[in-house]
Amino acid sequence: MRQAIEILVIVAKPLSEECATCKRVAREVAQKYRPRVALQVVSDSAPAVEHYRGLATPAVIVAGRVFTEAHAPRREQLERAIRELLEEEGLAPKSVEIDPLLELESFMVAEVIDEVVGLIKPGKEASVYLARKQGDPPRLYAAKVYKDTLHRSFRQDQVYRDGLFIPDARIRRAVTKGTKRGLPVRFGMWVGREAEVLGRLYQAGADIPQPVSQSGAAILMEYVGDESTAAPTLQHVALSPAEGEFLFRRLLRNVEIFLSCDLVHADLSAFNVLYWQGQIKIIDFPQAVDARFNPSARTLLARDIHNLCRYFARYGVEADASRLAQDLWRRFLRSEL
Repeated sequence: MRQAIEILVIVAKPLSEECATCKRVAREVAQKYRPRVALQVVSDSAPAVEHYRGLATPAVIVAGRVFTEAHAPRREQLERAIRELLEEEGLAPKSVEIDPLLELESFMVAEVIDEVVGLIKPGKEASVYLARKQGDPPRLYAAKVYKDTLHRSFRQDQVYRDGLFIPDARIRRAVTKGTKRGLPVRFGMWVGREAEVLGRLYQAGADIPQPVSQSGAAILMEYVGDESTAAPTLQHVALSPAEGEFLFRRLLRNVEIFLSCDLVHADLSAFNVLYWQGQIKIIDFPQAVDARFNPSARTLLARDIHNLCRYFARYGVEADASRLAQDLWRRFLRSEL
């Protein structure tokens, strides 16, 4: 049985009139297309919506992609989107499971690593493994292996793909429509994009793990932590107010470096920043967008900065996210970064 298309409605508490309208419209549509469509209504403070923090409520997410924000959708508008997704289902290819050890074998053949020690972090879209190269001392690496095309949430990546040019018109159409031919191309773009972005930003001096190599669905990079403990994310550490202020400024500087390279992270939050011995490393760049060509770049930049300001506010950092984003964007447009 195929998995139902999910409509996720994010509302504020107490429930506003617009949020109530949004719930009603989504419920009516979900009931009409049940069991092919499932509905979930959650509060904007729920842990399940961490990926969508920063969206104005009410927000509607359809099949993992932001559909509307800050207002309730029209019923006919939401129904049309659901019908289109149902029609597309017949185009989905069969899953080809990726064996992570096979993906990492090329690194061993090239003698970049000698062994895969174990799993560091499982994930819906990619899993990270600890790899080791023997020596005195031995070198540790993080190996990120992406899942197959069906486990990857490709339907939500349109906003990130906007502005990317595919020369072959037939492949470009296939990628846009998500056909059997297009999905593997999207997969390759997603993996290759992260490897390319890591290389550019590391050369620019950003606080990111040093990229080492890429092969197929795997990216090998610097490991942050020691053999017994991987570095936690900022979301799971406690900082002093002074350290919070320092790291906030450091992260803003990194956002500036990204923008000077024509890039916006587009998913930056405390969950994507590793912390180890007072230092930070920013991770997860496959969705990074080109600020020159992506029409959503400014909005995504503002969301990144808003996420940082909200997190560091707990340490007494006072900052105007809108003003910071506006100033950075202005300097980017004037080539002043």
